[in-house]
Amino acid sequence: MRLKIRQAYAKKEGAKRRPSFLRKTAEKINEVNGMELSEIRAELENTAKKLAGFRGSL
Repeated sequence: MRLKIRQAYAKKEGAKRRPSFLRKTAEKINEVNGMELSEIRAELENTAKKLAGFRGSL
C-alpha cells in the first residue's frame, strides 16, 4: 500500500526516484572508484575482522 502511495506521489511530482539500496550502492561504487587498492584491501580486512567478531559473539 505504501509503495503505491509513494509511486503515485513520485509520478505526480514527475520525479524518478531510485530505491534507497540503489542510492547506497551507487554511493559505495563511487567511493570505491576513488580509492587506491591498498585502501580497499585495508577496508576489506577491517570488515572481515568485524564480521569475525560478530560471528564469535553468536
